[in-house]
Amino acid sequence: MARDIEITRITSTSFAYEIADMELEEQLGFDTVYRKGGRLTLGGGILTIETSVGISGIASGGIDSRPAQYLLGRNPLDREIIWHDLKRSRRGLDVELHGGSLAQRHIMATLRNANYYELGLVHPLVSDTKPAVYPERRWLDELDSVDENGCVEVPEGPGLGVAFDRDWIENHKTGEMVYE
Repeated sequence: MARDIEITRITSTSFAYEIADMELEEQLGFDTVYRKGGRLTLGGGILTIETSVGISGIASGGIDSRPAQYLLGRNPLDREIIWHDLKRSRRGLDVELHGGSLAQRHIMATLRNANYYELGLVHPLVSDTKPAVYPERRWLDELDSVDENGCVEVPEGPGLGVAFDRDWIENHKTGEMVYE
């Protein structure tokens, strides 16, 4: 039975959100800076993978057509082979993970030589820099997600451990790509 599972559909949903009191700096235009009264519009994504046996998974992030086409028809239980192939296609992948998410928290918890968890795009005067895709702030990778020891919690529920706030995602959706 387990050998007969195939990835049949991949949906990459994109969304947009605004951060109050943040803007892009003027000189180069890509560094974010605190600016009282400013508004910074950013985007993100949710990836859903469906299988031939009705099992699906969802994670923050996105995918473009090349890896999506590689994944379609593959057995999702062959994750070590898939990971190795995708890693090889990206050459130079390091142990330190760029950008935070619940998936990165889980991965870091299993790596013996990962030392840094990157929150990214945080500022002490701006409380909401991440999209509210989870119902609790502790999972959003804001400054208040870090405990008094400098650590972030790894959820223990099924999948990534926390359900997505699908209403928030639907209300902020800007597009969707489906690969079959």
